[in-house]
Amino acid sequence: MYKLYSSTSPFTWVSTAQNYYTEKRRHDASSYSADVNVIVVVKVVVVEVVVVVVVVVVVVVVVVVEVVVVVAVVVVGVVVVIIVELVVKVVVIIIVVIVEVVVGIIIGVNEWQLRKGRRARGRQRRRWRDDLVQLKCATWRHDAQHRQNGDLMWRAASSSGGTQPRRREFPDLIRKLLNPCSLQS
Repeated sequence: MYKLYSSTSPFTWVSTAQNYYTEKRRHDASSYSADVNVIVVVKVVVVEVVVVVVVVVVVVVVVVVEVVVVVAVVVVGVVVVIIVELVVKVVVIIIVVIVEVVVGIIIGVNEWQLRKGRRARGRQRRRWRDDLVQLKCATWRHDAQHRQNGDLMWRAASSSGGTQPRRREFPDLIRKLLNPCSLQS
């Protein structure tokens, strides 16, 4: 950091103050960037810890349920065991699906926040592309109007070898394929 000191020249004092504020801004920007990186890393670590804890809890629940099932086999019989196993499997599947959905939502929100800036640039590119399609479409319509009025003619040399141009219609299918107005959404 620069110290402000009194000097006989006011230019020295101003230069020192400018250097001080430039360094301060540079330090603030780098610490903000570091804070953002730390927040993203902490979020990812928290999500991973939550996933590990949930998986461990599910495994413990499955083990406990299996012990209960073994006791039920000994005590009650085969029919109750089959019903309990089905219920346990359904419950475990539901728990796993819920955990996957929650983790997916958390990860999706993080990715959405990180990609917000990219989306804005993509919207700008789409806007430019749409403007270009609009321009091509307007040009196509203008030319089509002249074709209807007979101002533009598709010319080809006659088969007799003469230089007399004759009008040849552009097939409708090709005209539709070349029509940029069909690209508009």
